Amino acid sequence: LCMGNLNHLNQIVNSSMLKRDSELEIRTRERNGKPLVSSLVFRPNERMELIYVATDPFRASLVAPANVSIGDWPVTFIMDPDAVKELGEFKKIHGSVSTGDDAIINVIYNDGTIMMEFGQAGTHNASLVLDAPVHTDIKKPLTVPVLADHLIRALQQSKSDDGMIPVRLSSMALQVVSESPIATHMLTVMKRKVRND
Repeated sequence: LCMGNLNHLNQIVNSSMLKRDSELEIRTRERNGKPLVSSLVFRPNERMELIYVATDPFRASLVAPANVSIGDWPVTFIMDPDAVKELGEFKKIHGSVSTGDDAIINVIYNDGTIMMEFGQAGTHNASLVLDAPVHTDIKKPLTVPVLADHLIRALQQSKSDDGMIPVRLSSMALQVVSESPIATHMLTVMKRKVRND
């Protein structure tokens, strides 16, 4: 058992609702041939259920990105200072329901529009349609899930004098481009996905 969020567990076990004879279910799963506690379920009575999700000590919840070579960036859009500010505000709001450093933003191209979707289906989520010019040579939709912190950091590091930031999408990554008088800088944020095992 790996207990990562001890503050949450402390709130449960010290709750006045929990009694000495309250039911406790320990849920496990197998990992590398060993049983691993995935959650503790406390049932003080028939109406209540408190679930503490244990931390998986063997992995993060995200699949690590692979080393890939990207030759084609079929979608390009421009983020202006207002779009960057809106994105930061949405991340701040959605960050209040996020668990840890795994907050994902889905950057979605569909029918000439760019949308940022925070969170996963079935959980707290929010979406933002950017008022951004888009250049593309594809017609099919494209979705690139990236770590929210990585995207925000890349945008912050790429601000140009006029505040306009070109962003390129491929099926495997997102790339933020900035130019100075002496160089072109490209920050690539690789596609991530949540593990389902």
